Amino acid sequence: IFTETCSKCARVYHRDYEVPLDDSVDHETGRTCDDTDCGGDLRDNIVHFEESLPWHELKMANCKFVGSDLTIVLGSSLRVEPAASLPFKSKRRNKSLAAKTVIVNLQTTHFDDEADLIIRATCDEVLDFVAKALVGESWDDSSPEIVFID
Repeated sequence: IFTETCSKCARVYHRDYEVPLDDSVDHETGRTCDDTDCGGDLRDNIVHFEESLPWHELKMANCKFVGSDLTIVLGSSLRVEPAASLPFKSKRRNKSLAAKTVIVNLQTTHFDDEADLIIRATCDEVLDFVAKALVGESWDDSSPEIVFID
């Protein structure tokens, strides 16, 4: 939500503010490319419901997941395909690999049966726990206890 891309020259602009506008049409943000030779319309990079994922990015994500040893899903209902099944690509493609999948979500998902570990906690709680384990300190000392489900 912090990125705009020129529709003409494909120059990418990283912003320190949210770029989408409530009244935007075709993802146009109302700004134009800074390049004086271009001047193309800038568009946000958000994929809205009912829109297809960009083909190249989906292909690259697929490759990364297929080759992963561990996938951690943080705070997703895993309901929207094709992204929902990506975390399980490695396990499905090569059963002999020791690929593991962890789901961190407060609610159940349709993929819980395929996960190796399910953690019913908020993402903040889990990341706080991981930070304490890795570096011995925390950004929040009031974290509640985390419940692990096998």
